[in-house]
Amino acid sequence: MAAGQSETSNIAPVKVRTGNAQQRRSGKGPSTQKYIATKVTEGTDAKGNPTFTKEIVRYDDAKGSNPVVIGAQKTGETKITPTANANASDKVGMAEGGPLAKTSGQQMESTRDSFGLDAPAKDNFNKDNNKSGQATTSDAPQESSPASAGAAGGGGAGDAASGNTRMSFPKDLKYPIDIGTTKQDVIKFDMLKYEPKKGQAGQVGFTLKSDTDTRIIGSCFLPIPSGIQDASTVTFNDDSMNAIQAAAAEAAIATLSKGIGAGAESAVSSVKAAAGDPETRKAIEATFAGAAVGAENLLARTTGNILNPNLELLFKAPTLRTFNFTFKMSARNSDEADEIIRILRFFKQGSRPQRSQSNLYLKSPHTFKIKYLHRAAGTDEHQYIGKVKECACTNVAVNYTPDGQYATYTDGKLVSYALTLGFKELEPVFNDDYENDNDASIGF
Repeated sequence: MAAGQSETSNIAPVKVRTGNAQQRRSGKGPSTQKYIATKVTEGTDAKGNPTFTKEIVRYDDAKGSNPVVIGAQKTGETKITPTANANASDKVGMAEGGPLAKTSGQQMESTRDSFGLDAPAKDNFNKDNNKSGQATTSDAPQESSPASAGAAGGGGAGDAASGNTRMSFPKDLKYPIDIGTTKQDVIKFDMLKYEPKKGQAGQVGFTLKSDTDTRIIGSCFLPIPSGIQDASTVTFNDDSMNAIQAAAAEAAIATLSKGIGAGAESAVSSVKAAAGDPETRKAIEATFAGAAVGAENLLARTTGNILNPNLELLFKAPTLRTFNFTFKMSARNSDEADEIIRILRFFKQGSRPQRSQSNLYLKSPHTFKIKYLHRAAGTDEHQYIGKVKECACTNVAVNYTPDGQYATYTDGKLVSYALTLGFKELEPVFNDDYENDNDASIGF
């Protein structure tokens, strides 16, 4: 797209608390339902650099009836300015940290790929969306907890994914809904846009993936459950190579590295050395004779000996770690029940494969980055619990009656849900993955 072009996100429902500040933080008190989308327009500054402004459009319903612009944010500004069309609850929602402001930021981000921006232009886009440089997400759950807008549908749907593929999710999902007001340690699940490794031009091997913080499309914060653990294993296999095999291998290596002449010379040298020892000569004769007639144990039958197999345990391969978590979530009010539903949808939909537009291919699901946050020390990653690399979500299981009986609230939402998640890292953990921090942390 060029200057003057615009892109509008999908419409998202947003619940705005209209009570006092304490009620809004706790997710209680009166509320109103709104439907909004964000229109992003590209422009240029005096130096020709791309700029981006956004407008928040309110609708009467999810179908987009009666659109009205209720707020705008120009390039370089950090806050949304309400228009004359904004009512009191609109202004509350568009205030810094409010639910409309948060959802609009997510919606704006969902339109970014539609502009076809290069890296510097993306930086400008992120700055105009109140983000510094490459797109990142805070490692702390937000304290204000109005019901998050279920994120704008499939904006920025990517290369060849189906038009209904969801590429944007809420970035402040949390349970309990007021956990952002505490210093409780949490586990953070960042959903990532999957990125495959690519071959390096003119070189053997693969390129590294881009930083996970630049690929975040949704986030969820949950209490750290019991039973967290990790296990690191590698595979070793028994292997043997007798003297005849070793000599043949040496000749083959010489042939490949130095040519046929060197290989022949190595073979002749080995034969001459064997010919000088009667026992060795006899072993070679029996081995080749047995191979010729299909009698593999001829040496043992005729001499009572076997060739020393030089049995050794050799490294074969690393393994990929798996992680499993179970969370029981019981809603204390209607807003918390809504949040639990969104959390279940976050993991269920985000971990499913994607269909291409032609339906010929299936694309990889979104992936996840898991972090343990020690919030008493700020928003730092926990140093005393093992880190986790980028993972695929291999299992999502929901028990709708974890207490052994069916129970709902009057609106039909269940009293409790038990969510079980299974993850597997995309790549092994290597020795050089550990930071040089004088062993101040566990690392991986």
